[in-house]
Amino acid sequence: MKISQFCKLFDITPGAVRFYIEKGLLIPAIVHGRYYFSEKDMADMRLLRRLKACRFSIPEIHRLMSLFRYSDLLFAREAEDYIRLLTEKKEALLAEQQQLEEALANLAAEETAAIAARNRQPLRHSGVPARFLPYLACPSCQAGLVMQDCHIECEEILSARLYCSKGCGYHAEIRDGILLAPQKEYSLAEAREELCFYHAMSPEMTDGNWLMNADLITLLYKCYQWLFDRLPRQPQREMLVLEDYINGMCFTHSRLAQLPENALYILTDPYPMVLRMYRDILNRTQAKRSVLFIAAENDNLPLRRQCVDIYIDLAANKHAMRHHAFALDAIAKYLRPNALALGGFWSFRPNGVSAATLQQKFPACWRRNFDLSFFRHTLNQRWQQIKAWETIAELPAPVVKNSDAFLQPGEAVMLSAYAATGLLA
Repeated sequence: MKISQFCKLFDITPGAVRFYIEKGLLIPAIVHGRYYFSEKDMADMRLLRRLKACRFSIPEIHRLMSLFRYSDLLFAREAEDYIRLLTEKKEALLAEQQQLEEALANLAAEETAAIAARNRQPLRHSGVPARFLPYLACPSCQAGLVMQDCHIECEEILSARLYCSKGCGYHAEIRDGILLAPQKEYSLAEAREELCFYHAMSPEMTDGNWLMNADLITLLYKCYQWLFDRLPRQPQREMLVLEDYINGMCFTHSRLAQLPENALYILTDPYPMVLRMYRDILNRTQAKRSVLFIAAENDNLPLRRQCVDIYIDLAANKHAMRHHAFALDAIAKYLRPNALALGGFWSFRPNGVSAATLQQKFPACWRRNFDLSFFRHTLNQRWQQIKAWETIAELPAPVVKNSDAFLQPGEAVMLSAYAATGLLA
């Protein structure tokens, strides 16, 4: 029987047959340079399939088949060896079965807990804590804001209209507990588009959404830990912590239960839908912290100048996707002179293929974005003291299949973290 006939009979590929021959599981005759399969080879193939169905590995199958070939199990010693190997496999499979049943039970419990967490109702409906009112101001003239049509519960403002007390024309509103500054109306599609850098690192897709690459998430959480280790644990006075552009990653959310209770936390993003998502997540947690959500561009926040004590700067790259500057340039006016900045910065080779592809796909992106040496130069120009700097890790650019991809395979992306203090004028 020719190899093509043998393959058709057993419904396998010629490659699989040659693999079995290479491993010594099939030993066909060679006639005129071609394999010829006999009844013995067909019997070997049937035995091979039975042993595979018993979950034996290729080396184990080779050993068992050798016992058959030696004596057809007519000798007592070979028969005993064969039976012993079968018994050992059965015991191993029974142990594996028990482990699988335990794993299935654990999976069911984990699934139930995950579903319950997803469906958990908010523990509370949060608003703007009244503690933030002294820090609110008109971004144009810095006058205080007056409120009208307020709905206040438990010292939290759920809704209100805000106006500049000097009548300069500035107005905002608090709706569903989120402070909405006047700005362009953004769509969900635009919010997703802003995540182009993370999409470019995310080769998996589920239900139309790109899932972040697991290695990328690991890098982010290493960076979060680095920042957390450098935060004041027990501030002596009320401190204001600001994190902007939280679309895509949010340090405050990831560490909220561990952050000081007596600090005030401001989370900003241009997209109200992003803020609502984080608000709903935080409302489902047991951690009670004073959090103000502001929907506004980070250069037009309704805050008093020089009021922020700690700036979480994870938005440098995202800001530079649409502006010819890093996020600090917009935020600096809100920081106290002795403010502490803790941040992270993504970078890759400035003159590489990825940089050229980025400019082609996103013409609005600043050419200095992702340029590590220039970012460090900027930090030195902005801060009196760079207290710490560390490269968290490098990550090879994954192969991705989406229109946002600009990172090219073979070019690494790097995440660095810094701590700085003493803002220079």
